[in-house]
Amino acid sequence: MPPKKGKGSAIDPDDPSMNPEAVVDNYKKYCKLAALQPHPKVLAQLGGDEEQLEVMMKNEQLVVDGEPILGPHGTRALCTALMGNAPGMSGAVFKMAKNFRFWRMDCGDDGAACLAEILRLGGAELPMAYLEMLDCNVGYRGAHALGQSLMCGQNRSLLTLKLDY
Repeated sequence: MPPKKGKGSAIDPDDPSMNPEAVVDNYKKYCKLAALQPHPKVLAQLGGDEEQLEVMMKNEQLVVDGEPILGPHGTRALCTALMGNAPGMSGAVFKMAKNFRFWRMDCGDDGAACLAEILRLGGAELPMAYLEMLDCNVGYRGAHALGQSLMCGQNRSLLTLKLDY
């Protein structure tokens, strides 16, 4: 029988896909490029607050709510940081969060389209199992983009999609 592993940190600092600090760096870089203010709740859950980071890692979920409003541009910044696919970013997809909850963030159709892009392009790499967008003003265009990303087997990881008002 192999020896038992000690209780070490679940975060491997050498693997950017398992390191929330790499996503925070990516998020800050994109926000700076887009002249946006980083959302404090996102920063807190991904490393600013140890307690919130532990909860995020345990539940594998990222919850964005409260003030200020994230909006479509902030949603694009977060999605780009999660995928790590903008110039100057680590290039690693963040794999620690599988459940995403956006509450009253006014993501709109453009924000929903950004999340649809993650579902379409990152389905195998970023296995999003749960997506909840409550009171995010998702209209026809956003719902259509989400539907397109899920059709024809492009994404097999999403189990629950909630677009309630």
